[in-house]
Amino acid sequence: MKKVLISSQSEKQGSAKQVLILTSKTGGGHESLAQAIKEGLEKEFQIEIFDGLPTLAAKIYGFVHLYLPTFFNLAYRLADNKPAAKILHFFSFLLTYPSLRKINFEDFDLILSVQPFLTEEIAWLNPKKFIVFIADPVSISQVWLCPKADLTFVATEEGKKLCLKKGLPKRKIVVSGFPVRQQFLKKLPKKEKSKFTILVGGSGYGVRETKEIIKNLKNKNIQIIAVCGRSKSLQKSLPQRKNIKIFGFVKNMAELMTGCHLIIGKAGPNLLFESIALGIPFLATGYPPEQEKGNIELIKKYQIGFVEENPQKAAELIKELAKNPKKLEKLKPNIQKLAKVHKMAPKIIASQIAYLLENSIAAKRR
Repeated sequence: MKKVLISSQSEKQGSAKQVLILTSKTGGGHESLAQAIKEGLEKEFQIEIFDGLPTLAAKIYGFVHLYLPTFFNLAYRLADNKPAAKILHFFSFLLTYPSLRKINFEDFDLILSVQPFLTEEIAWLNPKKFIVFIADPVSISQVWLCPKADLTFVATEEGKKLCLKKGLPKRKIVVSGFPVRQQFLKKLPKKEKSKFTILVGGSGYGVRETKEIIKNLKNKNIQIIAVCGRSKSLQKSLPQRKNIKIFGFVKNMAELMTGCHLIIGKAGPNLLFESIALGIPFLATGYPPEQEKGNIELIKKYQIGFVEENPQKAAELIKELAKNPKKLEKLKPNIQKLAKVHKMAPKIIASQIAYLLENSIAAKRR
């Protein structure tokens, strides 16, 4: 990911419109989302991605998120109002300004942020066109909402209702669906696994649950694919058994997931919607952070998987599903129906950006 962005005006002239996506390395989810949006837009626009949060901010976020979950959830609840959100954005601006000043906003036709602390902060710097994609599909904090943004994309109708309730103008909200990386939209060769196979995603907030679930899954007839992300401690701590394949950070997630009977992890939006795109049921485990509790309700409402926060009980549920895979088959029509909706996300986002930029040009000509 580029740390300094310099686009010369001479290069820009005569080329496609320039779009800058602002993200952060806080947990990896924002990075995956930024990449998914880039892949969906790059046929029509020139895209650059920039990490707008300082390294220290990302480390603090990661530490609090992983080791102080009670404090994190309390802070999230306390910040979910307009006065608190404004105060947070003020201090965030002081923290992020040294990084953001590296960007020459005049070199870009549009700025798109997928990070809640790169919303008001960017609006204060007055880019020509600025939009937000809210990474949380359902549980949306006030911190995300930036009335100065030209558009705000939300993934679900539930998210739109919450934005309206919190005061964001209806004309500025677009329900787009949740974009996933192109590797999850391509037709991959079907791999029929001889054993019941699960993929357990265990990075970030879900580390403890991953350890406990795998520890309690001693059934040799269940093949386990454990993806540990950047958590080296998790990778080292997992048991070495023939039926367990352990990976760190991977770029071929779709390939690993294809053919699995069940995807397991915390209800983070990226892994959840990647599972939906591939038509695989999802088992949400652990105690989710505040912003992911809405994803739990989404799983229940659309009947696309299971929720079991207790790791031991989750392991028992997996064993039961391995014996009765028909319970999973019943969910697949629901998943496929939802997948069709969210696969349209890149086209919707691209068309809205094109319309916004075209109208901006037309207004200048008048």
